[in-house]
Amino acid sequence: MSVEHFKSRVDALSGEHSLKILFYLRDSDWSIALDIARELRLHPTTVARYLTKMHNAGIISKRPKCVKTGKTFEYRLKSKKIDLTLDLSEETDYKSPCSIVDLISRIIDRLEKVGCPFNQDIFKDKRERETFTLIISKKGDEISTLSKKDKESFTNALESLIKFSEKSYGKSVTQDIVLSAWRSMEKTAGGFMPEYIQEVLN
Repeated sequence: MSVEHFKSRVDALSGEHSLKILFYLRDSDWSIALDIARELRLHPTTVARYLTKMHNAGIISKRPKCVKTGKTFEYRLKSKKIDLTLDLSEETDYKSPCSIVDLISRIIDRLEKVGCPFNQDIFKDKRERETFTLIISKKGDEISTLSKKDKESFTNALESLIKFSEKSYGKSVTQDIVLSAWRSMEKTAGGFMPEYIQEVLN
């Protein structure tokens, strides 16, 4: 796994209550945070925070569940064996321009499907407008040779696009769009959700 993925898993597994929660999930089927909290005598918010980290690190599965008080989520282990193999030769970088370009392109596709009337004019910064134009033209060779400065422009373009979507459709719809775009490329990332996507969804 990549260094970033490895760090995410280590962080999710190194908390004070991580092992207790993992062992509970090992011996249970689908479980909600409240049930885990009651059994382990922990605060539900604490458990929910641990579960979110574990899910983002690809350790546990998550699905919606209806309860008497409304909707929540339930979780279970993906496997009783948790891989912590660090591949230092791994070249994949989910913050690389190409990965961010892929995400931006998928978000744009989804915005267009809901009739979003936008173009490069939504980007106030000249470099961001140029970045957007490059993405639309799909000039892969130019994208793959970008410098660190250009990489930051892609990250800024993604942030501007998300802000535009939130202003047009609200945070909830934007989160659904970003999550849908991420899930469509999730296999490439091995189930690991980068921090720059987690920040949008939180």
